[in-house]
Amino acid sequence: MRRIENIDAHSLSIDQFAGLRNQGLPEKTKITTTVKMLYEKALALFREMATPKAVVAEVSLEEFMDIYRGEGANDVPSVVEIIAPKARAVVLFALTSGQEVSNEIKRLLDEKDVALAYMLDIVASEGTEKAAEELTQRCVELCKKTGKFFDGDAVLRYSPGYCGWHVSGQKKLLSFLHANEIGITLTESFLMSPEKSISGAMIAGERKIHFFKNNFAFCKSCTHKSCRIRIRDLEGKNARD
Repeated sequence: MRRIENIDAHSLSIDQFAGLRNQGLPEKTKITTTVKMLYEKALALFREMATPKAVVAEVSLEEFMDIYRGEGANDVPSVVEIIAPKARAVVLFALTSGQEVSNEIKRLLDEKDVALAYMLDIVASEGTEKAAEELTQRCVELCKKTGKFFDGDAVLRYSPGYCGWHVSGQKKLLSFLHANEIGITLTESFLMSPEKSISGAMIAGERKIHFFKNNFAFCKSCTHKSCRIRIRDLEGKNARD
């Protein structure tokens, strides 16, 4: 069933300076008073202007694989096509923090307030990721209610542009979700607008289905390797269970 989810930007637990660390700032770097004030101002702007909203839909494996094939440009083999058949549930989603935040970043740049524009861009990216985490937790709760999530399971997000799912997959995914109803559109190069948006599939199942070696052809060109962190986190939870 397709539905729209609203998320309160004020409820998001945005870790102080997490966005800066995600930009490569070393963990023990001392944050100056000026940077702190700039960050706090950017955070206040995000909470004031962001209107996180998502459209989600649980689909069958057959429906998902049809959508996943997209424009026929995916890598073969890919992580997603290996994991999906082992899932208990697949929930498609598209989420945006709204156009107003992007407009404010542009306005600040136009007025030459580059420092605040840059900081707001960082905070907005982190806030959008936190909204996606909230959406993932809602997916977990839904899967529990429908008997498709058990102790020891995990839900991870996979998006077009990563893990062998070609970015052109956005076209069929967003069309299926009618993401335009929450204000998301695509550029000719398959990038989402507003910029602070995330889409993909939340795949639920046993933790082990999400474990894979980064020896696929596309792994060589991957620059962030965030999958390694996610897998280490899941393995750590297994060790504590």
